[in-house]
Amino acid sequence: MLKVLGFVPLDEAYGVSWNGATDEVPTKNAVYDEIEAHKASTTDHSDATTSLSGFMSAADKTRLDGMDAIVAAGTDNNQTGTTYTLVLTDKDNVTVWLKNASAIAVTIPTNASVPFPVGTKINLMMEGAGVPTVTGDTGVIVNGTSGGSFVINNRYQGCTLTKRATDTWIASGDIT
Repeated sequence: MLKVLGFVPLDEAYGVSWNGATDEVPTKNAVYDEIEAHKASTTDHSDATTSLSGFMSAADKTRLDGMDAIVAAGTDNNQTGTTYTLVLTDKDNVTVWLKNASAIAVTIPTNASVPFPVGTKINLMMEGAGVPTVTGDTGVIVNGTSGGSFVINNRYQGCTLTKRATDTWIASGDIT
């Protein structure tokens, strides 16, 4: 393999044959000519596919196809009542906005009631003057709190709930 100033020639590094020569570095004009020749033979692809002529692996296409559900799940949840129990659509990429002039009781349900996947993150934000108190339902452990429940301390502040095990959550943020 020929090295020029510490670089590998383009034809050997990328498997490109430059006028059949494999032992010389192409000139600047030869590189431009090669680029121009390929520009004229472009193919339009309307969709990314996993076929031989496609652009991505099957696994990447599956991930991309799943993005619609993630984006849709990212819609905020505005709660204006004085009680609220978390629901499955609150998981990941959602903020539950808690807005009421009176106190708000928020319940983290058991896994048997709402099977959030382990690793789920839920953001709670206090938007109204009413102070939210967050409590785990019977059998739900809420770590990072005193006595298994907590309040969000300040308006326009919040917390993140992270599910760590079947009925175990961690709360972090502006809470006591």
